[in-house]
Amino acid sequence: MGRLGGAAEASRFLAEENASPGGEPCSLLSGLPLSACLIIFSSCLHSFRPALPVSYLQAELAFEGEAACRAFLEPLGLSYTGPDNSSVDCRLSLAQLPAF
Repeated sequence: MGRLGGAAEASRFLAEENASPGGEPCSLLSGLPLSACLIIFSSCLHSFRPALPVSYLQAELAFEGEAACRAFLEPLGLSYTGPDNSSVDCRLSLAQLPAF
């Protein structure tokens, strides 16, 4: 699996799982258990370096908005980077994976 292999597989999984029978997008969190979202997030965290934009996670995990995405990420104890904490610092946040 290449550098982006995990993210590509996660995106493919999301594309298949994140659609209702009518083809309309639906909230990933309402269709999958929290553990599945954490597995997908973990895959993205391993695949992206040095940082994973919160906006990418918001789109890929089908959150309604950035506030909902940050509410999901907040209890995970992640490290952020950038002047406005707009990205997850992958290297520093990997230490938090066992806590998931």
